[in-house]
Amino acid sequence: YELENPKSVLTVRDDELKAEKWISPEEKERLDAIKAAEDERMRKLRENDSGARALMQMMGGTLKTKKDLSPLEIILEREEWMDMIPLDEMSEEQRAAVAEFERKEKELQEAQDKYRKTLHTELAKLRQEVVDNMSSFDDDLRSLHHKRFQYDTQVYCQELYCVRLQLALVQNQEDSSIKERLTQQQMEKERELDTKEHQLQEFKSKCRRHQESHNAKKEAEHQLITSFRQQREFSNVSADVLRQLQAMFRQPTVREEAERQTDLRKSRTSNVRGDAITPGAPFGLPEEKYLDIGLKEDVEPTEEDAFRYPEDAPEGVDEIQFRRMLELRREKAQAQYEVKKSQETLDEMTTHLAHLEAETADCKGQRDRVRKELEEHCGVMDKEVHDIELMFQLKQGQVEVPQHAVVTDYSDAVVLDTEVVASRNRRIQEIGKEKVNVLHMIKDFRKKLSLMDWEQKMLALKMEDLEERTKDVHMLRVTKDLQATLKGGEEGKNKHESDMLERKIEHLKTTTKQKEGQLQRQYNIVKQQRKVKEVENAMLERKLRELQQNVVQREHIRRLRAPQAGGAAAPTTKSGQKRPIIGGGGKVEVSEAEAKAAANAFSETKARRALLDAARAHTSEIDRLRRELDRLRQKTFPSFVQLHQQPQMSPD
Repeated sequence: YELENPKSVLTVRDDELKAEKWISPEEKERLDAIKAAEDERMRKLRENDSGARALMQMMGGTLKTKKDLSPLEIILEREEWMDMIPLDEMSEEQRAAVAEFERKEKELQEAQDKYRKTLHTELAKLRQEVVDNMSSFDDDLRSLHHKRFQYDTQVYCQELYCVRLQLALVQNQEDSSIKERLTQQQMEKERELDTKEHQLQEFKSKCRRHQESHNAKKEAEHQLITSFRQQREFSNVSADVLRQLQAMFRQPTVREEAERQTDLRKSRTSNVRGDAITPGAPFGLPEEKYLDIGLKEDVEPTEEDAFRYPEDAPEGVDEIQFRRMLELRREKAQAQYEVKKSQETLDEMTTHLAHLEAETADCKGQRDRVRKELEEHCGVMDKEVHDIELMFQLKQGQVEVPQHAVVTDYSDAVVLDTEVVASRNRRIQEIGKEKVNVLHMIKDFRKKLSLMDWEQKMLALKMEDLEERTKDVHMLRVTKDLQATLKGGEEGKNKHESDMLERKIEHLKTTTKQKEGQLQRQYNIVKQQRKVKEVENAMLERKLRELQQNVVQREHIRRLRAPQAGGAAAPTTKSGQKRPIIGGGGKVEVSEAEAKAAANAFSETKARRALLDAARAHTSEIDRLRRELDRLRQKTFPSFVQLHQQPQMSPD
């Protein structure tokens, strides 16, 4: 068969092509000419076919002989006279011919049955061979299918391994480029940090020199103020006049007051901005250019004095002393002006120094960050050198990583030997057995305690019972009958009473048997009557069903005829009156609306009843399952109750 050849699935037949093949006009003409020539040849062959004519005349159109025919192909034709002439009217020869035909027919029938059985046996054998071949083919196909899965798995694993190696190479190249970039950044940050530290050290030395100059100016100013009283010109001046001159000396000049007001307004409206100072100005200039920042080279800090002699001069002060005071006053103003400008320059230099220190610290932080990042990256690269990716083929039950919907991440998974897990499990089982043994020991110990408690209580109750018995014996009143019983004189009396009781028991047994037989006979009679009644009830029930069916049919006929009689039927009874009986079986007249409403109400009641029964069944089932759950929990998790809470019962 074609489908038994596996390679037949690779062969494409013309009838499998659904699209029509395109043929050129020249090819169509050639095919039509070939078909016409073939038709003409077959026509001529059919007109004068000597072989077919000889076969038809000599062999009846077939090459098979009677010997070649199977029993199923042989047909015995019964002659017409065998059916037309009765058997009594046949001659001896005709009867012999009929008998011979019947014998041959019987033999043919037996041969056909035998041949048919042989064919059935051969067919069963062929079918079994077909089934065996199909099973063998399915087994081979299944084996090839499994082999294909295995080979595909190996191919995919190798491809995956190649992909992972390619990814590792790409990752290595990327890590190398990142390392080179970080190394370059570190070198740049080192050079930048060295430059900024050199600038910071140079500017710190400049700040120190300017601080020393500023301190010298402040010391000169202080020395000028403190040496006012030690001036030679004021040696012959009284103390009061000297104090007046000193007050005039200390009084600020007009320029100083104006500058003080200007500084006060500036301090109220604006703040000093250190970040506005650029590295190149003003401190990027040579040293001799920024030592006098704030001073104008073409303007001297001199002003016209506000005091005049002799209008403002104190009494007892001559012109020379007054002019000396004014000269000292101008020197003080000049010294204060220089100190102020030096202080402003020092403040600006301090702000710029802080700015340089912040830039240096920022550059150092960037350098440390790049260095740390480079160290971490080098550590990762060192780990990746020893982090070799290998492929494992594990069974499904041995993978304990939670599986995700699409792709499972195994980056943090750990591969363990099965012996490790087995050893842990064995250790867990050993610990569990030890705990179970301890629990058994606790159970046995508490059982012994309960048994001892029960025995102690039982002995206490026995002792109490014996004490009560002893009290009863002590308090017992001894009578004559008791004395006779104790002496044994009541044996004959007891024997007589026992004989009388035995006779009474036998009489009761006989009476009971008689009553039992009578009741059995009554039961049989009632049973027969019940069977008769059941038969009668069955007959009556059949009659009742027939009558009810007749009533239903007649009622249906009446409803069908009612609209034809003149519209909808009006109610025949009034409210509160008894409905009339119609038909047999006691059926009353009911309208279709009432019947439908009653049926709906009955259906709702029945459905509600079914729901209630289902709810009760579910509730009982839930209660039973809860009790079973509690029982299993008590059986699984042992609870140790105190002895005084256990019910007092006899141990098993």
